[in-house]
Amino acid sequence: RPEEIARAAAMTNVAFGRRDVIAIVAGLALYVVFALWLHPLLIGVSVTGR
Repeated sequence: RPEEIARAAAMTNVAFGRRDVIAIVAGLALYVVFALWLHPLLIGVSVTGR
């Protein structure tokens, strides 16, 4: 019985994985692309103030 409890606890504590890092990097890249290039084209106002 203690082995089952330990195994269940190990399955619920999922480590921060490679897919999480990929999602964060992709999200930041999309944010930068939108802020620097797409925002002036689509909205007409530059985020950087130039």
